[in-house]
Amino acid sequence: MLRILILIAAVWVIYRLFFHKRKTVEPDNKGEKRLSAVRCSFCGIYVDKNDAINDKDLFFCSRDHYLNYKDKKSK
Repeated sequence: MLRILILIAAVWVIYRLFFHKRKTVEPDNKGEKRLSAVRCSFCGIYVDKNDAINDKDLFFCSRDHYLNYKDKKSK
């Protein structure tokens, strides 16, 4: 009787290791938008593109940096 239980356990372990498909957890990205970071043209830190101030192809992390950049450029 013990041999049969050991044999059943061995078959179950082999099945679990080689043949049983493991469930993978898929991330639920519904409603989430992918974030992208851009570099501030004034100070160089990275900020979310949706939060950045955009001037043509330049991005800024704050309004102050945008104004400082414009002042430096105009001089």
